[in-house]
Amino acid sequence: MSDQFHSLLVDIGNSRIKFAYEDDLTTVRVCDSIADLAPYLKQVSKIWLSCVGQASQVEQLEALTLPLGIELHIATTQKQAHGLTFAYHDMSTMGVDRWLAMIAAKEKSSKPVAVLSLGTANTCDILSDQEHLGGWIAPGFSLMKESLQSKTAQVFADSQIPTELALGDTTQDCVNLGSLAQQQGFVLMANNYLNSRFSDYEIFITGGASSLVEQLKLPKVTFFENLVLLGLNILSKK
Repeated sequence: MSDQFHSLLVDIGNSRIKFAYEDDLTTVRVCDSIADLAPYLKQVSKIWLSCVGQASQVEQLEALTLPLGIELHIATTQKQAHGLTFAYHDMSTMGVDRWLAMIAAKEKSSKPVAVLSLGTANTCDILSDQEHLGGWIAPGFSLMKESLQSKTAQVFADSQIPTELALGDTTQDCVNLGSLAQQQGFVLMANNYLNSRFSDYEIFITGGASSLVEQLKLPKVTFFENLVLLGLNILSKK
């Protein structure tokens, strides 16, 4: 294959698959299964992959790419990479999606930055002076609702997703709005943490549930459609 062919960047998450061509990162596509990627492989010579989903999904992708002669590069975490040193002692326990999002954030800003990914799980990682200082992991919006319903008697919810924080007057509304309050609180605490330690900083937010915190309108927040794919793109250039 010649250099005219694309590289495809693929982020297999806990609930969905996001992907983009490396020369068209403004167009992020979403699918539910590895088989859905097949039409996009016709002009691909390489795939750069981040996977926190099931190992079987990687095997399915390998089965698609091998007959086509496509190179499959699977990202793995490292203690030091792209000018960053990471706080974890055992890097094998850090999700590669977090690692890639931090690499992307470091390229986007030289200030102290909180990197927040809001999805099935909410993660927050703090970077300063080319170091990862540590972070938080908490249940995401949907997981919080599911946990309440499965672990608490007489508490139930519906499928509604609130657009702004208010007070509920039914159990369903209270669960939905309480989960939203926790989601927004996760972002506010990241802001408070940085504000108490640095005179200037940024907050980068990515992930499928990012829209739930847009109401906060914090001045130092920037939203990204997919920091993991941006990190994969940086990895593919080195």
